[in-house]
Amino acid sequence: MDRMTFLASAFKLTDAIVYPAALVFPLINIFHIPPSPDKPRPRLLLLLLKPHPLRLTVSSLRPHVSSLRPHVSSLRPHVTAVMDENREHFALIHFTLSVCAATVAETVTYPLDLTKTRLQVQGEGGGVAKHGMLRVAFGVARDEGFLKLWQGVTPAIYRHIVYTGGRMTTYEQLREKVLCKNADGMFPLWKAIIAGMTSGAIGQFAASPADLVKVQMQTEGKRRLEGKSPRVRGAGHALRKILAEGGVRGLWAGWVPNVQRAALVNMGDLATYETMKRFLLQHTSLKDNWICHSLSSASAGLVAACLGTPADVVKTRIMNQPRNASSRGLCYHSSLHCLTNTMNDEGFWALYKGFIPTWTRMMRNLPQKPAVKHLPDLSYDDNGILHCASSHFSPPLEKAKQMAM
Repeated sequence: MDRMTFLASAFKLTDAIVYPAALVFPLINIFHIPPSPDKPRPRLLLLLLKPHPLRLTVSSLRPHVSSLRPHVSSLRPHVTAVMDENREHFALIHFTLSVCAATVAETVTYPLDLTKTRLQVQGEGGGVAKHGMLRVAFGVARDEGFLKLWQGVTPAIYRHIVYTGGRMTTYEQLREKVLCKNADGMFPLWKAIIAGMTSGAIGQFAASPADLVKVQMQTEGKRRLEGKSPRVRGAGHALRKILAEGGVRGLWAGWVPNVQRAALVNMGDLATYETMKRFLLQHTSLKDNWICHSLSSASAGLVAACLGTPADVVKTRIMNQPRNASSRGLCYHSSLHCLTNTMNDEGFWALYKGFIPTWTRMMRNLPQKPAVKHLPDLSYDDNGILHCASSHFSPPLEKAKQMAM
């Protein structure tokens, strides 16, 4: 693990507090207008626009923070030495913080994932239902209950733990021991893409059983509304049922399109983000700020969604299909069979069902994309969550990085 990684990981967990404060303080400054003698303020407005004590406290601390910069800079060699001596310990802490951040992000945006899955299976097998994202989401909340929007979130969190661990470990090994950095310490874009695709595919393969359980739980409410018998009662019951019917091999049903999706998403995200960012800086008047990062992230998420959604549709349908006593699919024999049947029965655009919620989930970390000047340690997962494997920082924390240098 490179220096300052631990601090960067810890800072990510404070972004939920930093961003609202960054929005509130400028509004206080804007609306704190001196009173006019001929236009007195109403009492309520005067109370609302009264300078907040916290703003005054923060302003008074600025000179002291500036005076601390030389001392913080002098501590940098000691921090680096401690982290080098305890590399494995800090790697564990970094992994834990990354898992916590991914868990929070997954829980908050999980209704989009459930909506995406419902969209991907509608119209399958000759069905004529064609509802949009909002209508499907409201339908789940109305017909099944609001909390059913989080049905299957437990295996989704387990998936993130396994996926994050496998992907981060593989990416570090590929970067340090297989592909290696250049002599100048840079990690070229093409190496980052190869490392990202490979590590994403390996991590997704390890997490595929959790994905299988999640998909079956997400479609359970739809089955019951259609009058079909319940298939699973919970994550534990689904896991035991799959093991009983198909053995250990049955846990990896649909792993091929699942791995393909992870590799394609990582490739599209890594390549597009850096390319778009460089284009904006060279051909527009934008500076290296949050607007540039947001546009680059939106473009990267768009390309990643375009590349990964067809494989995601195939993965969802294979994992959701009924199976016989020998755990063989009754609707599709392979990924290719599912792909061709979907196109023949529903048309080409059926492969992009659930595209909007997929893209929306990939854009959920827009302000947190890093300010990338080179690509030594870029690593994204297939849902757009950034897992910082080096000294990359989100824009609001760039000053904190400079103070520690």
